[in-house]
Amino acid sequence: MALSDKIKNSIKQFYAGEFEQSFEQVMIAADATAKKVYQEIGNRNKERMERFFHDNMEMITGLGMQIYLSSDITMQNSDSSSGESLKSILYKYIRCGILHEAEIDPIVELTDNTFGCINGKYLFPKSLFIGICLAVVVNKVNAKQWIRNDSLIYRKNKEMDVNNYWGKEERLKKDFGFVANCDCQ
Repeated sequence: MALSDKIKNSIKQFYAGEFEQSFEQVMIAADATAKKVYQEIGNRNKERMERFFHDNMEMITGLGMQIYLSSDITMQNSDSSSGESLKSILYKYIRCGILHEAEIDPIVELTDNTFGCINGKYLFPKSLFIGICLAVVVNKVNAKQWIRNDSLIYRKNKEMDVNNYWGKEERLKKDFGFVANCDCQ
């Protein structure tokens, strides 16, 4: 199955309300993308994925959650004495939870539009998937990908055909008024 099929399935599952399956498919695509982009890291999957999240955090949060967060943001969970980086949370509790335990770790709760920490849980809007999906799609290593039949994502009251953005990060940023290199903290 091609990477583009993972993206297509992820989009389909997202709009069907099957959010964990959507995240599963997009995390596999992100993993495959990270493996191509960060070949020098080799088989150190955690390092590779966290670097992918770090390097794409503005897109992941800006388009996925409609807030721009720094790559190095730390979230303080009320059940722990120290915070965890956002890239670590994405890797450890969402990506690894789904791929190793067949579900997102219960410490993460997917919400309609809330981001933060409360009652020992990390809260993320379900739309976070969109940011991860688009970070995969616009990556130059995926420029030759294509989805048979249109696959549409809706963001910022716009309909977008994913096929228009494979490997075209600058086009996506222009079309969606994306603020590049935001210095948000």
